[in-house]
Amino acid sequence: MTLTATEQKRRREEQRRQIKEAVSALVNADGFRRWLEVRSRFHRYSFGNCLLIAAQKPDATHVAGFKAWQQKFERQVRKGEKAIRILAPITVKRRDTSSGDEQYVCVGFRSACVFDIAQTDGPALPEGPKCVPAEGDSLDVHRSALEGLARELGYLVYYYAPPSGALGVCDPIGRRIVVDPQLTPNAQISVLVHELAHAQGIDYSDYTRAESETIVEATTMIVLGALGFDTLSFSVPYIAGWVKDDQGLEALEKFAGTIDTCARRLEKTLGLT
Repeated sequence: MTLTATEQKRRREEQRRQIKEAVSALVNADGFRRWLEVRSRFHRYSFGNCLLIAAQKPDATHVAGFKAWQQKFERQVRKGEKAIRILAPITVKRRDTSSGDEQYVCVGFRSACVFDIAQTDGPALPEGPKCVPAEGDSLDVHRSALEGLARELGYLVYYYAPPSGALGVCDPIGRRIVVDPQLTPNAQISVLVHELAHAQGIDYSDYTRAESETIVEATTMIVLGALGFDTLSFSVPYIAGWVKDDQGLEALEKFAGTIDTCARRLEKTLGLT
């Protein structure tokens, strides 16, 4: 079905309205924490859809469409359950002008309904990864990939106790990341993720110290949450409180977008996307 220019404009405006309403609901400390927790569980979903899920059902853990629950998981959405509205891509098949190959391309988005597993009945799903303790070494398998990302970003990773007493340091001038070797392997990976977020340009030259550490700590929470860490143990900064009233939406959109971008780079490195 081909949409007219007026219909396309109306659809874009509706999409922007949905996202704006979702962001508006998250402009406070509790709201921002909800988005972070949802983002750590749904790393395969877009930034906008994580905002929509967080605003409508922040305790969601596994969402799927009505038919997907029936056909793929043999579960049934209970009668009367309210759907979570997200944006699904509209794809069409087009021929590449240079290669001649046919491929699917996204030409827009449409409103779609999904439901959380808590809104369904049926057989249990396979258990997810167990909570990862900070004192263990199960995450050490990710060390080489993270060190490889450091090299891609122009940094080298060193293991010695930082003179400052910090657990880790990202030095943009010396192009080095330092991690305290006295930490347990899992804790070292946690620090390495934090410093690699800094290495993506989240430093004190373009951001204030508070802004930089907020973005990096939130990124760390998302990535480690996806790896199985108990994210409730992390401190969630109060970003939206830095600005007032009409600036709140712009601030949350600005920082949440940066956090999402940093987290996706790390998630890709760790094979989570």
